[in-house]
Amino acid sequence: MKINWILRLKNKATVTSLATLLIGIASGVISVGNLLGWWSVNFDTEKATTTITAWIGLVFTLIGGVVGTITDPTTVGIGDSKQAQEYTAPKKDAE
Repeated sequence: MKINWILRLKNKATVTSLATLLIGIASGVISVGNLLGWWSVNFDTEKATTTITAWIGLVFTLIGGVVGTITDPTTVGIGDSKQAQEYTAPKKDAE
């Protein structure tokens, strides 16, 4: 499996997806840490902290999941190229 990471990271949709994924993971780690008593990140109360981080994690995970799933990192933006829209099956590499 060959992945051109430099090309993928030049695509704003891919970078957005990765950023939201990392924020979602951080939110989840904070929530789990609060629930297990590893640390306490308090805005007001433990319930408020857990609720806020859960919603933040949900929103960012949804954004990252949707954008990351539908994005073709080799084209500009979120949509497919005209060539890719005409495929009936995934294109195989010529080896």
